[in-house]
Amino acid sequence: MPFPSATAQAILRRGVPSRSLLALGEYLEVGKGDLADLVGMDRATASRKVTLDQPLPIHAGECVLRLLELQCQAEDTFEGPDAASAWLRRGHAMLEGESPLQCAKSWYGTQRVKELLVAIKYGGVV
Repeated sequence: MPFPSATAQAILRRGVPSRSLLALGEYLEVGKGDLADLVGMDRATASRKVTLDQPLPIHAGECVLRLLELQCQAEDTFEGPDAASAWLRRGHAMLEGESPLQCAKSWYGTQRVKELLVAIKYGGVV
């Protein structure tokens, strides 16, 4: 479910811990390199931030929150984490062959993926 904007802003103001990338990678079932790319960082920078326990840059923190929201919405749509993770990682024709996770690198791409999830859940037109 979406973070209320005040909550998301407070999280970003405090800084999203870089070690959250490790848990997020496991949760989404994606490797470190792929996850770094999904949050707009190169793998070496992401790894260094985790090692030094530094907070993520704001753009990467926003991506972490977006990816968490998408995973939760997909779990609600597909009624479980395994099917949701698989769907998010698989290329989709309505996204020009990109996976929903790849599409979600931007805010607009994330909105498109959310629209697809709503259509799947409620039988709407995509």
